[in-house]
Amino acid sequence: MSGSPVVAVLIFFAMIHSLDGAANSGETGGTGNVPAEKSSITLQPVGGPLKHFAGVTCARFSPDGRRVLTSSLDNGARLWDSTTGSLLSDLSEHDDRVLHAEFSPDGKRFVTASADNTARVWSAETGDWVTGPFQHEADVFLAYFSPDSRTVATISGERSARFWNATNGEPISPTLLHSNRVTQGAFRSDNKTFVTITEDGVLRTWSVPAGEPVGVPLSSSIDKGMAELGPNGRMALSLDRNNYPRLVNVVEHRVTAELATATNTVFARFSPDGQRILTVQDSGIERIWDARGSIINVTVTDMRGVTSAAFSRDGQWLAVGHRNGELRLRSVRGGAATSAGQHNNSILWVEFSPDGKSLVTGSLDGTAILWRIAR
Repeated sequence: MSGSPVVAVLIFFAMIHSLDGAANSGETGGTGNVPAEKSSITLQPVGGPLKHFAGVTCARFSPDGRRVLTSSLDNGARLWDSTTGSLLSDLSEHDDRVLHAEFSPDGKRFVTASADNTARVWSAETGDWVTGPFQHEADVFLAYFSPDSRTVATISGERSARFWNATNGEPISPTLLHSNRVTQGAFRSDNKTFVTITEDGVLRTWSVPAGEPVGVPLSSSIDKGMAELGPNGRMALSLDRNNYPRLVNVVEHRVTAELATATNTVFARFSPDGQRILTVQDSGIERIWDARGSIINVTVTDMRGVTSAAFSRDGQWLAVGHRNGELRLRSVRGGAATSAGQHNNSILWVEFSPDGKSLVTGSLDGTAILWRIAR
């Protein structure tokens, strides 16, 4: 997840418990209809690792890029200075693993979601607890701010979601019940609707704040399966491993493209603007597509087990984290990938800074690493 997030084919909870690897492939790589561009980007760590006592599930830049927020399986979250890597706040109000964290779009607060069945809102400036806990009957593994920063949506292992007032912590909707485990959610930019997707690939749209269903549920593919939700919940990519993925327009309820060469896709990620999509097959082939379903770039790698990925905000660079702890970086337009960094265990999170000059990774090895990008 990148910045977005979270969330992905292997959402945080799934990545912690089940890190599926990709097999080797002998296919040769190539590029699509965009000329190849030689990768000339390198990474340098900023200070030492940002340490926790257990795996780091999220590592997020604040909207202004000044801070980094990390969440961990050690039940805590921490705020760091992104320039120096120094610790600013150590937050320890949760009683179980913190599975997800996110800054509000206005940058004033952030929210943490925990296996202690709660989510909490904090001050991004001081690290003080502001409101919550938002209580569920099972683990809360995702929490999102609305674009106007006034509402928080929580997603729980009880097959539900709910909306809350981000200022006073009061619930503002009934519990949004689903027929299967909810794996992702996204607010639309109008602040009036929220999209959820479940393990069987069914998409549902809800009104905000009332929490009423909008329209009928939509299957993300002909054969139900997992799916990756795009920015603002407008697009989704089906991830049925028994077939090829399909791009689905959630708003118009229609399939817009069939990615027929990407059979057995096990991982996908949208760029922040939704104009680029990464697909990773179980054979190890990585493809980058545009929003019309045309191939931009194909990469064949002997690396096993993609566990995280992120596009830069301008959509020009792609960072990919692996189960063996290796971080690779390459231009979206082609060229060889650079082995850019290394953790001692699976990389669960990769995110570019808002200005594109830095990168942060979070790993099961109990650390996050800040990287400066040199081009």
